[in-house]
Amino acid sequence: MQDRPDAADLLEAVGDFLKKDILPAVRNDDLLSYKTLVSWNMLGILAREVKVGGRSLAVDINELAALLNRTPPEPSLDYPGAVEQARKMKEELSTEIRKNKAGSPDSPYWQYARESLKRKLEISNPRFSLQD
Repeated sequence: MQDRPDAADLLEAVGDFLKKDILPAVRNDDLLSYKTLVSWNMLGILAREVKVGGRSLAVDINELAALLNRTPPEPSLDYPGAVEQARKMKEELSTEIRKNKAGSPDSPYWQYARESLKRKLEISNPRFSLQD
């Protein structure tokens, strides 16, 4: 494993290259300009996922465990394993919400949905930040 640059730095560097060097070179080609912008955006999402995705996912899993009235599971050693763990817990929570008809906006389920959405937006949208 390298210390520097880390994965997020590498993704950001490729994104900067696309935006600063490639995009101006293809500005007269609408399709290539569009594809370059989409690629730049995807690299930004990946960089933010690398930076804050693990922390966000851990918070998500702990909140899901609390809503399902269980002890939080041991943290997964790999990110894909944690993603799968969270997906399964979300399926269980969905079943629980439907079974109990828990639709009140004041319920802890709604609170979880709001906070989870904020964490997802922090990764997918560079203009959204939980730090504000």
